[in-house]
Amino acid sequence: MDELLHKKDIVIKSLGKALSSVRGFAGATILGDGSVILIIDINSLLGGIGGGL
Repeated sequence: MDELLHKKDIVIKSLGKALSSVRGFAGATILGDGSVILIIDINSLLGGIGGGL
């Protein structure tokens, strides 16, 4: 059975021009504790149309 373990409201920042060609990542965010987290773009990893948010 699948279940949701955690939920967080975040703001996604783009990776900028230097990393815009990197596929598979929508951007990054900084959590409340200061951790930087990369946001995976599942659509682009699976070859979907559009890619990115």
